[in-house]
Amino acid sequence: MASPYDELIPLGYAISDFGDGRMAITGRGTSFIAAADGSDVATVLADAKARATLQQKMIDGRAFFAANYANWPTMTAAQKDNANRMAQRAIANLMVYVLNALDSGD
Repeated sequence: MASPYDELIPLGYAISDFGDGRMAITGRGTSFIAAADGSDVATVLADAKARATLQQKMIDGRAFFAANYANWPTMTAAQKDNANRMAQRAIANLMVYVLNALDSGD
């Protein structure tokens, strides 16, 4: 039987049914308990998706910085300058995204 929460499975969440209509959505370091009457479907979906998006941005940022760090010894001064500028821009964009997520309650 399809659940409105099934769309969270590809994002790394596991869905389980308590048997009384409530659903447990777990993964990405958190869990949500969905009401039996389905009144919070939209909220749970939005919160879970926002968390997955934020975590993916952090993972992508970590990979970006790791690649720059690994290549640092072979870079020219101009490449290092460009990498520093890109890093500052990436950190600033990440901060804006996180602050917006916190301000909106996501």
